[in-house]
Amino acid sequence: MTLEVEVALIGLAGAVTGGLITGMTSLFGEWRQHRRGLHAEQRAQEAAVEAERRSRGDAAMGRAVDSLSKLLLLGPSPDPHGPIAAVGPWESARGDLVLVVDVASIDVNGDELRERLEEACRTMRLSDGPEKYAHQSETYTRSLAVRHALACIGAYRGGRPLPDRPKEYVDTLDLVSIYLEELDANSRR
Repeated sequence: MTLEVEVALIGLAGAVTGGLITGMTSLFGEWRQHRRGLHAEQRAQEAAVEAERRSRGDAAMGRAVDSLSKLLLLGPSPDPHGPIAAVGPWESARGDLVLVVDVASIDVNGDELRERLEEACRTMRLSDGPEKYAHQSETYTRSLAVRHALACIGAYRGGRPLPDRPKEYVDTLDLVSIYLEELDANSRR
């Protein structure tokens, strides 16, 4: 092989290598840019999902606060031995308000807050327990559950830890648990 041919081959090899390196660099750059675009698109989708979740959670807390406030304003339960015309609508109204809080708790963002709202709803639904075991009125049981639920929502909205359960409410929860166990035992007979 002549010197001119060797130089030409070396030049050709250099040009091919340079072309491959340039092509690979260009492809890698395009791939990185495409990947960045996918990541940006994914982040935008995640941000939209998070914004929707926050919006749903805020709306759910609004519904819960509205219904809890109405539960506070709901008068005492009518005499169960009185006319059914008074008891039925009152129980229906109370049940509907408790259901709104219970359903709204599904969309509440904080797990601990969701659990407290569900607990308050269970307490109001099973208020016969505290009445049976401690002669505690439905109105008092409802007031304890609602006030604690509202305090929890206020703390959550303010970015503070949820408050401890007041002693009276803890005692009521214990009575609800006993009543629930009794109902469970009776259902197995």
